[in-house]
Amino acid sequence: MAGRLILSLHEMAIRFFIVAEASSDIARIIRIKGTDYVITGRMAGLVEWILALPEGMVDNDPWLIFFRTMTRRIKGGLKNIHAFGRALEFVQSGDFGRARDLLEKIQDITQEGRHPEYRALKNITNIDFALKKGEFDLAGTLLEKSEEDIEKFGLIFFYPGFVEARAIYFVSTRQFTQALQTADHLSDFSILEGNDFYLGISHRIKAMCFLREKNYDQAREAALRAVNELGLSKRGDIHYFLAKQIIGFSYFFTADFRKAQKERAHVAEHLKNLYKLAQPKIRINTLGEFNVRVNDTYLDKSVFWGVKPRSLLKAIVMNGSRDIPKEILIDALWPDAGTSAGEKNFKINLHRLRKALEPDPVKEFGYTYVSQKSGLVSLDLELIHLDIDAFMALGAEGGRLESDNKLDEALACYGKAVRLYKGDYFAEDLYQEWIGQRQDLFRSKYIEILGKKTMLHENMDQWQDAVDTWRLIMGTDPFFEPAYRNLMILYADAGRKNEALHVFKECRSILKKELDTEPEVQTREIYARIRKL
Repeated sequence: MAGRLILSLHEMAIRFFIVAEASSDIARIIRIKGTDYVITGRMAGLVEWILALPEGMVDNDPWLIFFRTMTRRIKGGLKNIHAFGRALEFVQSGDFGRARDLLEKIQDITQEGRHPEYRALKNITNIDFALKKGEFDLAGTLLEKSEEDIEKFGLIFFYPGFVEARAIYFVSTRQFTQALQTADHLSDFSILEGNDFYLGISHRIKAMCFLREKNYDQAREAALRAVNELGLSKRGDIHYFLAKQIIGFSYFFTADFRKAQKERAHVAEHLKNLYKLAQPKIRINTLGEFNVRVNDTYLDKSVFWGVKPRSLLKAIVMNGSRDIPKEILIDALWPDAGTSAGEKNFKINLHRLRKALEPDPVKEFGYTYVSQKSGLVSLDLELIHLDIDAFMALGAEGGRLESDNKLDEALACYGKAVRLYKGDYFAEDLYQEWIGQRQDLFRSKYIEILGKKTMLHENMDQWQDAVDTWRLIMGTDPFFEPAYRNLMILYADAGRKNEALHVFKECRSILKKELDTEPEVQTREIYARIRKL
């Protein structure tokens, strides 16, 4: 009953938002309640809400794409599965927590068979996984189930993927005649559809067959055809490089090692970007306690093989993270060492730092997180995220949104920035004077963001949030008198005169004790006016 009431309240709110053309509010409710509508089968309402949004807005939001796709189901056909694939790409690249929650909620749907296309997609994915694990009996069973669903429910847009999976199953189980026949079938389908991608897949499967049968010339010829077709496709990267790999193997097994090495180097160079995308993201926290997190795991200090590799990472971050001359790092960490000793210390500790961040690098690609080229040391900021960069970006984005009068969104940005600020920049490292200057800079930025956040709370009549935020400022900088003045006014306006007067006494006490001075004239004038109330 409570759930039904909450849905009704959301429905009432969204009616008003549709009339007011408040797209951001409509989208917010869809993100919150869309899953419940999917679970209860109330697709018509969800469709109406999504249609009320600008199409461009839906196309650029992963959750809106996902829910729009859920409403299309089989009716949407090929267009639907493309959209679903795009939604999954978005989801898998970012919001893992909420994606996991969503998948758990819709699990009963796939089990009940109410949405066979999602069950078929899951089966095809599991087939690939089973083949990689060598579980061929399971892969065969899943192939049968997928074929039944595709035929029964007319899931034609899954057919090419299913045929590809079946062909690879035949190759893996050494049923080469059936694999070649299936590859020809995929080739015919590709020609009918005018799709060079599946034609390339067909040639790659044939190349796999010939390679396993030790027909190396035929394997190379089929792989070259695959490379030609897949090179024209924007979505064939991984298949392209797998075909190039077969070419390399064919040269290797025919003892043409020079060409094999050339192919290997070519593939390695082009696969490096794909390899990098597969690496876990690293987050470095510099605000408050310094720590390093790989995905959701914090690295213990012991993995750095001592203090110096960790200090080297700090020095790289402190100096801007990119293109830092190694001499600057050597001078920062080993100021009294001679040139030779400093160079040796640097090499040893750079190696230890790299091993701590990336214990098992692939030899062909080398270390990805920390690079050194021409004596310049850099972090790969596509893989390594710094909290200070996110903090500054959120502050700037909040200011932009506030200028555009998007106050709720601005407040959310400021809130995220505040949560990132867990203490002073490199709070543990006060041994360099310029660190203190950086700390002052970022602390001032934090107070500025808090001030903007507080004013928004006040303008939006969020009294307690405003009070709490002014208190945060006072806790960060106990000598910042504007915080005391605004807090006094807030209490006075709320009819809480005694608390307003107490804030002044706090201010006067801390200034006298720590600085041996009195509050500013403006602070004393506000105090005097409040006393007369």
